[in-house]
Amino acid sequence: MADSPLALLRAHARHAPWNARGLAAHVAALVDSAGVRPTNASARAAPSARAVRFYVANSLMDRPHGVGTSATYNYRHFLQLLSIKLRQREGSTLEGINREVQDT
Repeated sequence: MADSPLALLRAHARHAPWNARGLAAHVAALVDSAGVRPTNASARAAPSARAVRFYVANSLMDRPHGVGTSATYNYRHFLQLLSIKLRQREGSTLEGINREVQDT
């Protein structure tokens, strides 16, 4: 019997913690393997460490643990970044995603 999608997603927790670059690379690989076709150029772009820091600065993601080069990101950050990139691929804008985040 195949693992459920939720169990497969939870399996990524064992790779935590990440630095910003590692988190971005991990999410990029997962989003690419999901096969969701991007609707625009910003959605097509793989997340980068710079994008991760931008999302944190704009309250789309929680702040990492630590600062500077010692900052680490956990499974919650992984889920937040994955959600942002998948929503973008579905056509959502960062403004729309930010509104959703602020409403929760």
